[in-house]
Amino acid sequence: MHSSYLLAIETIGRSGSLALTCVPSEVGHEANELSMARSAIYRFRSLPDDRRTAVTVTEQIKRLLEDSEIDTPGESLVGIGVSIGPGSFTGIRIGVATAKALGYAWHLPVFPVDSLAAHVEDACFSKELSVDSIVSSTINAYRGQWYAQSYLCKDTSSKPPQSLVSTPESWMKTLADLKRDPANSEKTIWLAGDPEITQPLQSQLEGSQVAAPHELAAAVGRLALVGHLRGNGEQAMNITPKYIRPSAAEEKLNDSPNTKDSP
Repeated sequence: MHSSYLLAIETIGRSGSLALTCVPSEVGHEANELSMARSAIYRFRSLPDDRRTAVTVTEQIKRLLEDSEIDTPGESLVGIGVSIGPGSFTGIRIGVATAKALGYAWHLPVFPVDSLAAHVEDACFSKELSVDSIVSSTINAYRGQWYAQSYLCKDTSSKPPQSLVSTPESWMKTLADLKRDPANSEKTIWLAGDPEITQPLQSQLEGSQVAAPHELAAAVGRLALVGHLRGNGEQAMNITPKYIRPSAAEEKLNDSPNTKDSP
């Protein structure tokens, strides 16, 4: 019976999810951290999509811990993983604030996870893709733009490259150029992320397949577990959301005449 766990909080989109991952009790000499994390047992729980995340997330965390018979989280948990963005401004803000509050209260490290990397890890795990599989990850940034990045399945736990804010046309060209590379001509490009993006994108990109979101919090948990195994946790109060760009309200405020004339 595993005695140590890692709590994962995912609030990337309109509805979020939670996972409780068992920490391996023994570390194999030949296994790397990512393969160990992918073999870990976990519990998964979706947040209700008919209620606001801010209202349900702490309630569902309590239930998940109770179902796992965890009475003293500060002793049973080794840390908290959380999706820090990019994604829904409100969702990311709630998830990060919850992880920071619980990490501070329970004296636990927090492991920040890039949202695009979480989508890729979710696809690699659920589709059992090879380590050299190419996965495109896209999240709707609205106003005619996407957050986008591509990964190999073996690289999801590495420090993520800078997330791009791209137009659909520009990202489509990026993937088409990637597919034309002789080294990738026989490979399938897997499309992860928002279904409202990946479904239309598949119809335009030859040699691609959609990997629909499966259990995103579990993916956050695996990447956070890698961070734990590498000793990369951060103090709770040091975690900040990864918004990439200002929200629409902030952009409107910055563009207002009164703001521009302020000293």
